[in-house]
Amino acid sequence: MTHVQFQVPAEASAPITFGPVATPEQCRAGRAFLGWTQAMLAKHAGVARKTIADFEIGARTLHIRTRREIGR
Repeated sequence: MTHVQFQVPAEASAPITFGPVATPEQCRAGRAFLGWTQAMLAKHAGVARKTIADFEIGARTLHIRTRREIGR
């Protein structure tokens, strides 16, 4: 997954929003590429393994902070 940094002009008045960092499919593919288990990703992201498992089967949506942590 690619990380992108944005420089926001100081005069920007509208809030900047970001879409999802990863889809469930991208999450599984990323873990497979790294050779990580759900438990390993959960530990790295600071969430419960069940959070990862539920996200990967589409049973849960994630807070943006959690998506960012998973995508790191």
